[in-house]
Amino acid sequence: MNAIPHPNDFKPWSIILLALLAASLFQGSRGLYHTTETRYVECAREMLLQHNLLEPTLDQEPHWTKPPLVYWGINLGMVFLGFNAWGARFYLIFAFTLTVLVIYYLARYLWDTHTAPYCALVYATSLFPLAAANVVSCDTLLVLFEAAAVLFYWMAVRREKTIFLLLMWLAFALAFLTKGPPGLIPLPGIILVHSLIRSTRPGLPRLFSVPGILVFLGLGLSWYLYEAYLHPGLLRYWLFHEMYGRVATDEFRRNAGWSKPFTVYGPVLTLGAFPWIFLLLGKLRQVPWSRVSFHRWEFWKHHPEWFFLAVSFGIPLLIFSLSQSRLPLYVLPLFIFISLAFGRMIAWLTEKHKLRPQCITVIVAHMFMLTIIGKAAFAYMESPKNDQQIATKILASLSTAPGQHPYYILGNRPPYGLEFYMNTHIAVITPDEGQIPAGSLETLQYTIRMNNAAGFVPVILVQKDYCLQIPHLVRILGRPLNLVDLNRGGTNRPYGIVSQFTNYAYPNSQHSGELFYRCVILPY
Repeated sequence: MNAIPHPNDFKPWSIILLALLAASLFQGSRGLYHTTETRYVECAREMLLQHNLLEPTLDQEPHWTKPPLVYWGINLGMVFLGFNAWGARFYLIFAFTLTVLVIYYLARYLWDTHTAPYCALVYATSLFPLAAANVVSCDTLLVLFEAAAVLFYWMAVRREKTIFLLLMWLAFALAFLTKGPPGLIPLPGIILVHSLIRSTRPGLPRLFSVPGILVFLGLGLSWYLYEAYLHPGLLRYWLFHEMYGRVATDEFRRNAGWSKPFTVYGPVLTLGAFPWIFLLLGKLRQVPWSRVSFHRWEFWKHHPEWFFLAVSFGIPLLIFSLSQSRLPLYVLPLFIFISLAFGRMIAWLTEKHKLRPQCITVIVAHMFMLTIIGKAAFAYMESPKNDQQIATKILASLSTAPGQHPYYILGNRPPYGLEFYMNTHIAVITPDEGQIPAGSLETLQYTIRMNNAAGFVPVILVQKDYCLQIPHLVRILGRPLNLVDLNRGGTNRPYGIVSQFTNYAYPNSQHSGELFYRCVILPY
């Protein structure tokens, strides 16, 4: 009797438990990384503190780039677990776990009960979905709603009931409230396969119906229409900046250029399905469909499932590649279809005794352990992107209470994570063509004088690329500073200017109105 369970002996609850543990363990141990995580979390925190859950703000300014649904998920975790990484990533645990469950049932309707566990296990243990479930963004939540929409569509196909198409439009509406138009990424594939299936099954319910469209418009567009009514000009911003600006221009400076689809998406789509892609590459010649003539229309007509996977993967990938705004997490929804295809191939291999079920179980166990070890390692690894580590070092360098210091940052990167961890506002001073604006210097000089008179010492955070401005600050402000360099190995060697300022002692006595301040060079 074999002691190792066969994957088809796994009940849905056992797969869900595996996904839940993989997503939960060490989920909040790693500090928030800038800039994506810290931007989302600081925006959610401001909404919560301002008791305004409909209008996202960032640094007290409106932030309309994303709908509010993902911020509500972040806020829910922070209400229960506090303003920390555990609270910020709490929603990801349930989004990832429920996605695995949805893919299990989606595979049952798309393929059969034998294939379903393999598809769910592929998604639950693939490298990229697991990594994305530990990053605060809207993409893991988006995949949940998109997978649910695809599930309800195939339930409508198999059961021929209109109610499931209404649920599909409801899921698309939630996806639209999560990330806007990218929430409709699976829709082109659904439209094409529905046309194919209806050509042989005219009794199949229509995809576009008045009740379904009303469900989508009533929920999916409700927030957009309401806010556009309250804020004239907002609709124009969404259309010309968030849509046209991202797709057709390099307005947001996110990997534009003809080669970026290969360098940004290529590694994710090839290595993101580790370890399963290497397993299947080694067995590719033994998979039955590898010898099928895909160029014949008859194959696709008689295999609408494969036609659906092909177009649902290919069309979005083409859209992502043509768009001038590209980030690795954008292609996370494609792993729904990768998992379904890989799961089906693995099921074929086990049916033909080309792959032992025990091998699948061993891979799942090793990937689970690798995930836990990796999340634990990243939690304690020193990183210049970890704003929790940086904030801790800044606060440790202060000899007085953190709240007694007004903060400024010299650079071009907003300090959202530092504001979150230090629970304070940090004013941004952005150099213009390498020079600090005269108005900012006057304001800074006045602020230092006023705070010194009150016994406070302002702290100027300097991004390391701007530390050449420190001598300029000393000359203009007319008084020495106390400098702390948070760079590993120090900034002296690459810049050669810091040591001359480090001899000034931090003033511990009353400042008597004299100008004293502190500079902290950040490791980014």
